[in-house]
Amino acid sequence: MKNYLNIIRKIDLLKDYIKIDEIKMGNPERIKIKVTTNKKEFFVKIIQDTLDENYIDKMTWLYKQYKKLDINFAKLIDIYVFADKKISVLVFDYIKGKTLSLLKMDNLEYERYGIKVANYSLKLKSIPIKNKDTLNIEQLTYDYIKKIRNLKNELTKLELIDENTINLIEEKLIKLSNTIKNDKPHYIHGDVKTDNFIIDENKELCITDIDYILPSYYFLDVRWIILKAVLSEECNERYFLRGFLKTIYKDEPVDNFENKMLYVILINLISSSEEYLEDKNKLLMYYDNIINIIENKNHFIYKLLFEF
Repeated sequence: MKNYLNIIRKIDLLKDYIKIDEIKMGNPERIKIKVTTNKKEFFVKIIQDTLDENYIDKMTWLYKQYKKLDINFAKLIDIYVFADKKISVLVFDYIKGKTLSLLKMDNLEYERYGIKVANYSLKLKSIPIKNKDTLNIEQLTYDYIKKIRNLKNELTKLELIDENTINLIEEKLIKLSNTIKNDKPHYIHGDVKTDNFIIDENKELCITDIDYILPSYYFLDVRWIILKAVLSEECNERYFLRGFLKTIYKDEPVDNFENKMLYVILINLISSSEEYLEDKNKLLMYYDNIINIIENKNHFIYKLLFEF
């Protein structure tokens, strides 16, 4: 996506820019930039490999649904699709402030923000699911089993894992998928983590990355934060996650909660293995606790999240 400047120059709203700052965070296929013109500042997201011909209609509909819910979020100004390049561009108002990940707060304050984000997320339940385009847990499980098999040689060479453990992961994923596949889907934010929530100049919590919203399951909403929160010694993400999860799953039996968290940790572990194959130290942090995670003895995950 090195040529995103050519895309910006094709958009009337942005073409007379005086400054562009790239925001280095998140999915590399979703470039985030701040575009400054003589009139105002914009937050722009450039999304690669957009193949859905109904993308603009889908995003416009979702944006309208979001506006009805009394949630403070980044205002979407316009959407552009460049079909020949398979690229979509979303233009938002730029929010002046800091993400939760950059703020210095005590742990309980992080937990309170996790609770607030969860209450926003619960409002998304009221958005009607227009079609049957929900995530298939069985297919997702199969996809990740295929990924871990493809990674087997690289992971065993690095002495991070043996074939027996890979087999255990496969068996566990299948077993867990059978216990959670009957959950009722609804709209979720899609990427709950402290990078995606901003405290603006008025000290109000503002949600970003609303383009991730999709019909899915709450336990998949935390897939990009939970592995770090469980295995890292840093507490900020863990307290934020604790606030979020204890609000979403306050009436959930512990065993059911464990199954969902274990499932999402395992698929995240496999995704991280793909991403960090060149960073053995990073992978070691993840794989050091893999047996504990797979066997999940004595509610291992629940204790890490709620009894630390």
